[in-house]
Amino acid sequence: MPDRVFLLRGNHESKYCTSMYGFEKEVLTKYGDKGKHVYRKCLGCFEALPLASIIAGRVYTAHGGLFRVRSCLREQGSLKLGSLEELMQARRSVLDPPWEGSNLIPGDVLWSDPSMSPGLSTNEQRGIGLLWGPDCTEEFLKKYELKLIIRSHEGPDAREKRDGLVLQTIHSSSYRLQLPPMEPVTWPNGGTLTNEWVHGLMSSFEWSSWNLPPSQLPSVMPVSVFDSLILTASKILHKERNIAHVDDLDSDSKVVVVGDVHGQLHDLLFLLKDGGFPSQNQFYVFNGDYVDRGAWGLETFLVLLSWKVLMPDRVFLLRGNHESKYCTSMYGFEKEVLTKYGDKGKHVYRKCLGCFEALPLASIIAGRVYTAHGGLFRSPVLPKRTRGKKNRKVRLLEPETSSLKLGTLEELMQARRSVLDPPWEGSNLIPGDVLWSDPSMSPGLSPNEQRGIGLLWGPDCTEEFLKKYELKLIIRSHEGPDAREKRDGLGGMDIGYTIDHSVESGKLITIFSAPDYPQFQATEERYRNKGAYIILQAPDFSDPQFRSFEAVTPRPKANPFYDFENVIDSDDEMDKSALDTNEEQASH
Repeated sequence: MPDRVFLLRGNHESKYCTSMYGFEKEVLTKYGDKGKHVYRKCLGCFEALPLASIIAGRVYTAHGGLFRVRSCLREQGSLKLGSLEELMQARRSVLDPPWEGSNLIPGDVLWSDPSMSPGLSTNEQRGIGLLWGPDCTEEFLKKYELKLIIRSHEGPDAREKRDGLVLQTIHSSSYRLQLPPMEPVTWPNGGTLTNEWVHGLMSSFEWSSWNLPPSQLPSVMPVSVFDSLILTASKILHKERNIAHVDDLDSDSKVVVVGDVHGQLHDLLFLLKDGGFPSQNQFYVFNGDYVDRGAWGLETFLVLLSWKVLMPDRVFLLRGNHESKYCTSMYGFEKEVLTKYGDKGKHVYRKCLGCFEALPLASIIAGRVYTAHGGLFRSPVLPKRTRGKKNRKVRLLEPETSSLKLGTLEELMQARRSVLDPPWEGSNLIPGDVLWSDPSMSPGLSPNEQRGIGLLWGPDCTEEFLKKYELKLIIRSHEGPDAREKRDGLGGMDIGYTIDHSVESGKLITIFSAPDYPQFQATEERYRNKGAYIILQAPDFSDPQFRSFEAVTPRPKANPFYDFENVIDSDDEMDKSALDTNEEQASH
């Protein structure tokens, strides 16, 4: 009865909500290998649903409610109530209604809420849509000679937090959204993690990001549970060698390689769902930079550690340059931890630094693919001794460009990775090279003057390394859209990956998995890049499939933990005075 039954769209008829709140998993469970097909068809149908209805010319209905004029920006002062004519012209065929840009009306209609305060304002609690007051209701009703606005969107769980409003919105289901319990996460008896425990941790962190201030994270993740998780993970990581070998593969195996995620928890959760959660046949190699810049670096790192503990031979966590004392003190992670854990913050931060030191530096996948955060590295320079003085002090020479020679995997295996900050001078330069180096279109090896640490290497070095070890791919990360903007001759990071070198033996790829990066940036300055990940499959796991994705929206409102307007960019020269370069630095 198409002219008797009318189905309008709600905010949960979207890719984001269905991936977070169960519908996607429900479909995949019910339809097995046909589940993705069924789910995609449902998403397509969601896009076709109308946004609103007018009943008998007297009643307006929509899931969320009212909306702004089409030309309105997100700034409060420019907000103005939209018209039915503009609603008729809005583009509704979107998987997820945009929270910024020129097509804001669908997001407003599906996500907005009424308020007792006059006027229109942005809906900060939801991160998308509007709040509108009684004056806006009167204006809309009067303009179109309506008597009623009927909307839905808020159940008892939403209304119990809304001052001045009673539950008069229609909510026709007795089902109440099952939120993670407010009880703190507990460490399982015996210390053995389960799939359910890890998924519960992810849900708890996602929920707390929306509902709790940062300082209340211990009410979700007590310090005692943090200690148990990071101790267990650190023990596993310390046993791994500098190069993690991903070899236990068969014809059904899939390896997902992930680049920088930088504390963007919601994008990581989407990536895990989109790529498929780790399993017996689903491997993950994370290429470092889990923390800094984003607002949820600690939660991001702990989610990944929990997967590592659950599946230590299926999930591999490599170190990035931001897993260091220097970077975390500059780009927000230290302040984030201190804010979230208060008087226990220094303890939590020290434990994280100790765990960073345990992270392997690189991986070899199926004997065909080398991955590392920055990339290639030099052969160590032998120290020269000075004459005379007591104790014959060693003078460590900074190598001349002409003396730089490509390092070997054997040398990488022997490097001392257990340092808070990889040295930029001395005899232990390999960790700094692996974490900080960048590719170049110029041949040979040269010091990375722009960063102040690491190397630049050319296509000839890529070919030499691939050929020597019979590899097909080098996959590295380390450069987002801000870094690539300044790199002559190399591609931008608009779609989350670039192929930097194509040589006779194979390819060099840069992969970056943090979309819309950096998270905190003025709207007009945003890069709006996509994130991406790589899928490697049989027969030889060296034919990369790329999957690009947009940033998850809406996301919770958050404040930066670093001075993003004034701090140096991640690709500018390192402040070497801030580094502890003592080579005898003790490991925590």
